[in-house]
Amino acid sequence: MLARLTALLFVIAVIGAEVLIASLWLSSSTSSQTTQTDPHGAQAAEDVANTETKHGHEAGTKENHESAEKKHGTVEKNKHGATGKNSHAKSGHSQPGESAAKIIVDPLDQIEVDLEQFYVTTQSVASNSTMRVEFHLYGVIKAGDKEEFDRLVKASQHRIRDQILTIIRSAHPRDLSDAGLGLIKRQILEKTNAILGKPLLREVIVSDFAYLEQ
Repeated sequence: MLARLTALLFVIAVIGAEVLIASLWLSSSTSSQTTQTDPHGAQAAEDVANTETKHGHEAGTKENHESAEKKHGTVEKNKHGATGKNSHAKSGHSQPGESAAKIIVDPLDQIEVDLEQFYVTTQSVASNSTMRVEFHLYGVIKAGDKEEFDRLVKASQHRIRDQILTIIRSAHPRDLSDAGLGLIKRQILEKTNAILGKPLLREVIVSDFAYLEQ
């Protein structure tokens, strides 16, 4: 009986050893197969990582380049803007909306001259009404131009008066209703200086203005 039990234990031990050896062999075989298969996967993973790193580097480079371009563009814009501003300031040209009926001069070097009283009655075709306009016209000139201005006005006073009457008769009712009479003053100033041949008249002043439309 003891001999049988011993033989059974020996058989069990042998079988256990064979099972253990078989398990170790299978584990080694599986590990070897995995190692043989893995290089491709590892290489692919490494390639993906390298590609992502390359793309990230390119994106960063592109962003830095765009940032540099924007900065350069801003500097150029500021440079040109400042240059344009300085050029405009040095040009001495009138700003848009500046009244041509008034040229700034030294108030201590200007005098007023009388350009006569005017009474105008005209028929408005647009509104089919009669317009009556009355005003006294003055001008502003440099004190040093007084002698020359009087001489030129005396030589062409009738043409100047006729031109002023023409401006009033052809004026639109809304221009005559303008509180500042801006357009009419500019037209009188330009036409008068054109007749004089020199820009001696610096400003036009309309006094005692009355406008009636019937």
